[in-house]
Amino acid sequence: MPLPSYVPVRSVSVGGATVLESAALLRVQVTVTASRPLVWAATGYRFENVGTQSTSEPGSEVVLTLPRTDVQGWKDGRSGAILDVSAEGAYSHRYIAQVRYLDEAGRSSGVPFTIGPFVLPEGDGVLDLDTTVPAPTVAGDAVSVPDSWGADVLAARAAAEAAEAALASIGQATVAPEPQTVARRTSTGALAVGAPTADEHAARMTEVAPQVLASSARGSLGRRDNRVVNLLTNPAMLTDPAGWVTSGYGTGGAGTASRVEGAGHDGSPGWVTAWTTAPTGGGANLGPYNARAPVVGGQVYRASIHTKASATMSIGVRLSWFTADSGSAFAGSFDAIIEVPAGTTRRFSAYATAPAGATFASVTARVNNLAGIGTATITVSRAMLTKGPRLTPYRDASFPDTAAGVSHVTAARSGFASMYGDSMTQLNYSGGTPVPTKLADLLGGVAITNEGRGGESSTGVAIRQGGLEVRVMPSTGQIPASGAVPCVVTPAGEHLPSAAFNYYGTVHGVPGKLTKAANDTWTFTRDAAGVAVDVLPGGEPFVPHTASDWADFHVIWVGHNAPTYEDVLRDVGAMVERCRLQGIGYLVLSPLTRTSQPAGSDGYTLMSRINAALAATYGAAFLDVRRYLIDHGLTVAGITPTPGDVTAISEDRIPVSLMHDDVHLNNAGLTVVARLLAMVVTARGMA
Repeated sequence: MPLPSYVPVRSVSVGGATVLESAALLRVQVTVTASRPLVWAATGYRFENVGTQSTSEPGSEVVLTLPRTDVQGWKDGRSGAILDVSAEGAYSHRYIAQVRYLDEAGRSSGVPFTIGPFVLPEGDGVLDLDTTVPAPTVAGDAVSVPDSWGADVLAARAAAEAAEAALASIGQATVAPEPQTVARRTSTGALAVGAPTADEHAARMTEVAPQVLASSARGSLGRRDNRVVNLLTNPAMLTDPAGWVTSGYGTGGAGTASRVEGAGHDGSPGWVTAWTTAPTGGGANLGPYNARAPVVGGQVYRASIHTKASATMSIGVRLSWFTADSGSAFAGSFDAIIEVPAGTTRRFSAYATAPAGATFASVTARVNNLAGIGTATITVSRAMLTKGPRLTPYRDASFPDTAAGVSHVTAARSGFASMYGDSMTQLNYSGGTPVPTKLADLLGGVAITNEGRGGESSTGVAIRQGGLEVRVMPSTGQIPASGAVPCVVTPAGEHLPSAAFNYYGTVHGVPGKLTKAANDTWTFTRDAAGVAVDVLPGGEPFVPHTASDWADFHVIWVGHNAPTYEDVLRDVGAMVERCRLQGIGYLVLSPLTRTSQPAGSDGYTLMSRINAALAATYGAAFLDVRRYLIDHGLTVAGITPTPGDVTAISEDRIPVSLMHDDVHLNNAGLTVVARLLAMVVTARGMA
């Protein structure tokens, strides 16, 4: 079925191929996957990036027709953002092509390989992917471009070197000898250079030998500014209540409001509002209404605040938008209100997108329907506003990890790395040390936390890491005063049969244990008895304790247990997004195929789709350890190939000398992975 006529397209080709020794003709099978789903803005029609596959006749080439990447009119299918490709060299998306050869009987022949990521701009005729070469960009990104452009790229490089020499000869500062540009032909045929749109990271490394790996990996993912920033100027009244107000006491009500030392959550200062005359209705806002934070229209922000009232009240958090840092004229507000029993401490939280024109925001507690509260009191404390949708642990200047001299900003580092995964990360079934320990030793004893857990699916790992926000809805509509309550968890994801796991964190501020039983039912058990807490319709986010993990970077290695294409891509995307929002560097490792999954099997095909999508999405932040183990593992491990290894490699399987069983690597295989990670981490300046 052809693409709609309004989508400009261009064709690409790969192949053909023949057996070197016998001249037997081979079929070429090509699977192409785009880096992101797209939406045509004018019609709202979606185009999902699930990949397309084509197989040639023996000796012939494969030709595929794909949407061009330099066309205005696309929106990002995940975020909804307009993709602006008006700048020279910009692109809306990229492609990865996975290529393998088949004999006339359909059996895999030779070694599969990957082309790209590549872009597909306007041009004459079919783009021959076999002739493309990588070209770097100003953003540290890279794409594959036709080799005929190589002379232009080299000319630009020579010009920069000449400029450096000229400047040096007159005693001035030098310029970079290697221009970081991406070459692209314009509609007039002239060479232009430019950066990509905000899309993926730099092109991934594919099939590189160990001795060149370090240099090819350099410059991708260094240490990040992994701080929690509370944007509010006076979120906790540590010294004074500047900006904190109570905006009225309801219809007919009267009262007082003041800062009270130790009255807030966990002994912090509290803003205590006490009614002296009972109201008959109406509502009120309480909190740092005038301690506003600068915001940017179109950005997402998360607001939270702690409350405790002496009477049952309808309370929530209000996120208000303003066009100035003073006055009451605002561009709208967002509320999340729920009835809260007397004596219950709650951390209310909600996120929303700042409307166009908004330049400041405030966070307050909102109280509705004041009739019947009598002469009650309510205390609010610890307000917070952060950029992005994720709920992070509360921070202000009183916390010990606050950066010196910077209020409400945590220190930039609290650990070197955390490695999240399943048993491939957690364990070594051959009796040696697991990958995180091996990596720490190779890097000189740095701190690397082993966050692997055997048998866990990508969804479970993403919940623990804090990236996948699951909502918990108790069957009774509330967290009981004590004991466990059955829950509906969304999204629940796929898990191994008979696997049971506990996740420790909070639901609506109540600490406890979220349990997935072996029969795939869920319960939440609070840590300590207290007051029953109502839960908003649709459930409340579960915030795991590991959400406070502020390592320099995360290594993500998931997808070995009960994988589905949709779950793995969603879960890895959520984990990466958490890293991006919180300034944590990351590497995504390819899940491995099993010994029992040769090329052409269902498991092999699924894992190939998953890895192609991960490669296309995360570029140089994706590390294809599966490919490396097949191509270089025995050499790195110093193992002479056995007949079983030769057979495995011919079927695109990991050599059996590197496997402990059908699923897990042995000590030699895990050591190869650790050495690969050590080279990449060192080359990228992350160690």
